[in-house]
Amino acid sequence: MWLIAVLTCCEMALGTLTPALHLRQGRLRGWSTPNRESYYSIPYATAKRFQAAGPPPSWQGVLLALTAGPACAQALYPVTLGREDCLHLDVHVPRGTRASVLRPVMVFLHGGAYYHGTKAHYGPAWLIRHGVVVVVPNYRLGALGFLCVDNVANLGLKDQAAALRWIRDNIAFFGGDPDNVTLFGQSAGASAVGLHMLSPMSAGLFHKAILESGSPLAPWALNPDPMTPAKRDVLKLGKDTDDPQEIVKTFSRASLEELLASTWDTSIDTKYFKYSPCVENASSTENPFLTAAPYDILMSSQFNKVPAIIGFVDLEGLLFYGLHNERTLVEMEENFPQNLPAVFEQCSKRVKQNISSELYAHYFESRPLRANAEGLVRYYSDWVALSSLPAYAALLARTSRRSVYSYVFSYEGNRNFAKWVFGRNVKMNGATHSDDLFYIFQPLGLPLALSSADQLFVDRFTSMWTNFAKTGDPTPETSELIPMRWPVVPADGQERMPTLRLGRRLKVTSVDARRAAPLWRRLLCAYGHRGSAEGCMLHVNACYNQPPTEQAIRSHGTPTLLLLSPVLVSPASGLESLYRHTPSTFPAPKF
Repeated sequence: MWLIAVLTCCEMALGTLTPALHLRQGRLRGWSTPNRESYYSIPYATAKRFQAAGPPPSWQGVLLALTAGPACAQALYPVTLGREDCLHLDVHVPRGTRASVLRPVMVFLHGGAYYHGTKAHYGPAWLIRHGVVVVVPNYRLGALGFLCVDNVANLGLKDQAAALRWIRDNIAFFGGDPDNVTLFGQSAGASAVGLHMLSPMSAGLFHKAILESGSPLAPWALNPDPMTPAKRDVLKLGKDTDDPQEIVKTFSRASLEELLASTWDTSIDTKYFKYSPCVENASSTENPFLTAAPYDILMSSQFNKVPAIIGFVDLEGLLFYGLHNERTLVEMEENFPQNLPAVFEQCSKRVKQNISSELYAHYFESRPLRANAEGLVRYYSDWVALSSLPAYAALLARTSRRSVYSYVFSYEGNRNFAKWVFGRNVKMNGATHSDDLFYIFQPLGLPLALSSADQLFVDRFTSMWTNFAKTGDPTPETSELIPMRWPVVPADGQERMPTLRLGRRLKVTSVDARRAAPLWRRLLCAYGHRGSAEGCMLHVNACYNQPPTEQAIRSHGTPTLLLLSPVLVSPASGLESLYRHTPSTFPAPKF
């Protein structure tokens, strides 16, 4: 954080103060550089611990919005960063922007597993030069933002919604168009974008969406059992209880350092997202954000229907492999059933062992993990992205009847920082999780080299993203820079959907949404729903796009979710009656 402050000060040395802007909260001045005007750390809401964001604060005099400000409180063991008073956002506009000609607005939600991250890491210069306004908010993280017990739930998502309301009410003062807002995010930020598409709280606050390496149907996007980690962590504070109110009281009384230490998660398996969004009970939560399973909301057609770009990088799992060392690989291998994703947490030991055996045989061919890098990369890649993103794109095209564009990012250049850090010892071609960010943003404090090929790709990539923000079409016309049109995903449930490969050359390929990561989806459909004879918990996204076997149906109950593609459920199959949609535990949201 000290480095960010220094770099911000260095930027100031090259510019001057902007004229004062008059907002509803008060007057403020930002920093003007040769190409843009930036207003840092503007408070968009107030919040007390475990309470929803309140109205934005006002101030006297002129607020000098010149420095990055604090991150939201988070642990980077053994240190902690940030503070709880963190609901601020940065606004960046092309220099010379005036309110008389409003520009498209792009709002970025950072990733970080709902545990880490800050708005200060995303330098927007490459987007700004295309004539858009860029806004990056902070939101509460970890237990402070995603504890889900009693009437406390999804506070981080509600923070984001508060930021979107602030943008609606104030962005015109900066020259941004409140009626042309694109919400985009990466990883956990992308799943959050997808959840805003499903929440009545965010209705009308944005008009397009870009989801990079995440979706609300990802198996890790929601916590199916949020009480379990809360009970475990409150015990570290000396309170042995399963009373939701007592859990909230104990966490509320703890100091910030105690709270972060007790809720810090050092695991790097697929249970990593232990504090993450959840489905709320509308009867017990005041002003809920999400009251039904994402799949059920999509199938109800009662959601915020906007054009969308959806995609992933081709080696998503390489980053997660790189987080391991030999010790953690041995531990994962020796305790594989215990390291299954949280969606299988409530399954019996026997079922966990069966799931583990299938996964291990499929991905690792019974070889030691430490001798099977490619298998582990495929394991994580399918879990993070392929088990959900192609199906989500196809489902969204079908249910929204809006333009949906599918992509795979595979570009390799000097700025593939995540691959350089986490995949240096693995000889696999492609990009890994987060590499795409380094071709959209210029991370502060990370002066990565830029070759002529990299510059061409940056120009092409950011042109498509900003074209979409402006018009809803990433390739409204062909040019030397972008020599082809990007086809939309058909809304008629075709088996294969056109997908743009973003590499050194643009190439339209096709992806079969039904056959991506089939083992993961078969296991989710067989074991990840309520009513299983083995006692497995509801997997709120289960059974889209992949029918369970007849044996699984007989043994584990009937899935409650309608399948994605009608071709999978025909009267001739004899299984039609088993797949009819039944109501979710919670009603579909009202818009």
